[in-house]
Amino acid sequence: MNVWKNCRLLCKCLIPALLFVLAVGNQVLCAKIRAPITYDYEASYRVFRAQQLPEEVWRMLYRQKATPEQIAAYLTAYQMLSGFYRNGQPLSDAVSWPAEEKELLRLSHELQRQKPEEYARLFGYNRQIWENLNEAYVFPVGRVETLPDADVSFEDSWNFSRTYGGERTHEGTDIMASVNERGIYPILSVGSGTVEKMGWLPQGGYRIGIRSENGVYFYYAHLAEYAPLAVSDTVEAGTRLGQMGDTGYSEVPGTTGNFPVHLHFGIYLNDENGTEFAVNSYPFLRYIQQTTDK
Repeated sequence: MNVWKNCRLLCKCLIPALLFVLAVGNQVLCAKIRAPITYDYEASYRVFRAQQLPEEVWRMLYRQKATPEQIAAYLTAYQMLSGFYRNGQPLSDAVSWPAEEKELLRLSHELQRQKPEEYARLFGYNRQIWENLNEAYVFPVGRVETLPDADVSFEDSWNFSRTYGGERTHEGTDIMASVNERGIYPILSVGSGTVEKMGWLPQGGYRIGIRSENGVYFYYAHLAEYAPLAVSDTVEAGTRLGQMGDTGYSEVPGTTGNFPVHLHFGIYLNDENGTEFAVNSYPFLRYIQQTTDK
């Protein structure tokens, strides 16, 4: 009898204690589920510089010939959601892409409400780049009239390792020639602007830089020779800038042969402090290629 009483007494003490433990455990679990959402602008900025979007969104934008505003809106939404984290996961993973236009509009308004300065900065950067994609749709490497089978290829090599001049990362896209012969592929300006820089750089060889009217710097490197241009000249989309080559990787002007013939094409912006930074040019080139191949 005493044993039974003791058991009942023990249960009366243990059950409330167990329920308390379970309740605390449940609160901890709920706290994890409802973990606060944090924002990391640097994460959004890295995704912006890489110009990342899910592949199916890019295909949709190619098909509909999206406007610069539409492209900037998709990019900015994805970039910002990639900087919002919950339980260590970016919120961009929780959104179905591509979002419908009305959903994207609501999402953009909410992002602007939550982080107005960050949204304005990233949207401005994106629009600044893509405004230079006009109806001319000029790819930076033209056709070789005497060799109709001569072609080019390129891949996304953003942030790939490079070693000449010290450890660094690749800040552009290499457009490779199927015919490894310098001086036969014409290099064309992708948009209008002003010639800002010409001449030799150890890494870029003979290079030319075009500054667009809205401040984007387009960089063309490793040229074999220049077209008859000078600093401060204005160019239009499709203006010949020179010929593709293999110059560079040397302090000695005119050095060739250190790598295959190709064009290094880069895109640079200045931030609000005037500091220059590179943006992945691969999606820009793909968009032009997809549009002109139709």
